[in-house]
Amino acid sequence: CWVCLVFCGHISNYLQKSDSDLGSSYLLVESLINYLMDLRNTPNRFEDLLKEFEICPQKNNIQLINVTVKETRFHKLTKQFSSYLTEVVTSEYKKISNYNDIKTMIFFPVLDQMVSKFNRRFLDNNAILTGINSLNPKSASFLNLSNNKPITEYYKLDIKNLESELKLVTKTTKHTQHK
Repeated sequence: CWVCLVFCGHISNYLQKSDSDLGSSYLLVESLINYLMDLRNTPNRFEDLLKEFEICPQKNNIQLINVTVKETRFHKLTKQFSSYLTEVVTSEYKKISNYNDIKTMIFFPVLDQMVSKFNRRFLDNNAILTGINSLNPKSASFLNLSNNKPITEYYKLDIKNLESELKLVTKTTKHTQHK
């Protein structure tokens, strides 16, 4: 999964550059989200990553040690607060005992959290960014009118003019691509 971390680092560096364009930024973030979703949804992908993890220490002559986790002590509420506060168990503490526990309690939640945060920061309710992305020739939604409507509304442009200009540009780009 180090590829994912490297990819996140590259995207972070690109987004911080002063000359980065929004269309390419959108495509990078979208591709990272697709990669993370692919990691989560592809069967046996977790097992492949686990094998990589097990091989890495062997290749580098690193000896793994078994670490036992101490039992966490339950803290009792003091008597002076007992009449004012109520204790409720919000989650059950469960030990990780096998690879399936690692998958369901660590791997999936981390991937889900990453996808959720990327979606919230970059893609959710960001119609203007989607519109800017549709002006990027590398985008699958290049010159899509419905994606450009939020930009036209934001800048109070005439949608009819935009529609005719997009048709003209589409014909022009198709004509130049055939040459």
